[in-house]
Amino acid sequence: MIYLDNAATSFPKPEAVARAVAEAVTVYGGNPGRGGCPPSLMTGEKVYECRENADGFFGGYGAEYTVFTSNATSALNAAIFGVAKKKRYRGHMIITAFEHNSVLRPAEELKRSFGMEYTVVKPSLYDDEATVSGIASALRKDTVAVIMTHASNVCGRILPISRVGRFLSGSDITFIVDASQSAGNERISMKESYIGILCTAAHKGLMAPAGTGLMLLDPEKMPAPTVFGGTGSNSAQPVQPELPPERFESGTLNVPGILGLNAGINVLRRSPGSAKRERELAARLHAGLEQIRGVTLYTDYRIDKYVPTVCFNIDGIKSLDVSDALAGLGFATRGGLHCAPLAHEYFGTLDRGMTRVSIGFYNTLQEIDGFLNAVETVSAAKHG
Repeated sequence: MIYLDNAATSFPKPEAVARAVAEAVTVYGGNPGRGGCPPSLMTGEKVYECRENADGFFGGYGAEYTVFTSNATSALNAAIFGVAKKKRYRGHMIITAFEHNSVLRPAEELKRSFGMEYTVVKPSLYDDEATVSGIASALRKDTVAVIMTHASNVCGRILPISRVGRFLSGSDITFIVDASQSAGNERISMKESYIGILCTAAHKGLMAPAGTGLMLLDPEKMPAPTVFGGTGSNSAQPVQPELPPERFESGTLNVPGILGLNAGINVLRRSPGSAKRERELAARLHAGLEQIRGVTLYTDYRIDKYVPTVCFNIDGIKSLDVSDALAGLGFATRGGLHCAPLAHEYFGTLDRGMTRVSIGFYNTLQEIDGFLNAVETVSAAKHG
């Protein structure tokens, strides 16, 4: 099976990641931050090494402001509900039409439970200034947060986070960025883009194991904690610690995932040309799909503002059926709505979804050419 569903999770993982996970359960077996025994201290040092690595990779504000989460959804929930709580559940938020349900559903829950309103801004596929203007026009006096994906998990379009961050800088508004589809593929600097809270999955472009994510914080924009419990520090106090990362890390950390994440970042550091190669494969895929009868594309590789994700439909066939047919020919893709109904409403595909192809670190030119032949086979069966 040729794997082309890396936007869901990257596969296979690098050998270095597998070795790091194995070491986590055979060498670094202590519980970090829980006592002063040698295994705990040794494991804590490895966990801190990953904090430093991730902070440097994303141009953050220091290792102590790098919080480990179980996935991007948990990071986004911590950020969104934490900002709302800090503002006493009053005010207004802005999201975009490209957001995943891990943004839409928290915003809707805040609306239903506390009356906090949110506005959905439609990004432009061709004009970044129009996207920034749309967000500016949606701002209100009581806006407390702008939440924006860096790249759509449906069409792959990269949004202008630096321009939006610069526009919001100096205000009390918290700029929350979801980098789940761009981390590891696009360069990101929290400081340069004025990001208040950066949330991302680690199991996608960063090639960590499943069950890993990150929330990186600007110390001036820290949310309130939403999960409480044991942190290994200040144990005599009934209240949550004031300082990060413990303030946001109650309970035992996922050490195998964290050590795997550290190894994944190191693989990317040693492979500076991988992102360019993946985009070139995506461009070839896009160009090939354009030539196949009955195919409708929702990406435009004439502009260099896409992560290596391509979505398409074949006329007269539901996206789930296309994905199933391609699986029968040996290719793993994803059909459906991709947990992003606002994006499919934007593209007019809410009734049938799209078939998504997402290219990863290990995909090859031969695999892309083979996939194009498979799509042609599926389309020909319908259109002759």
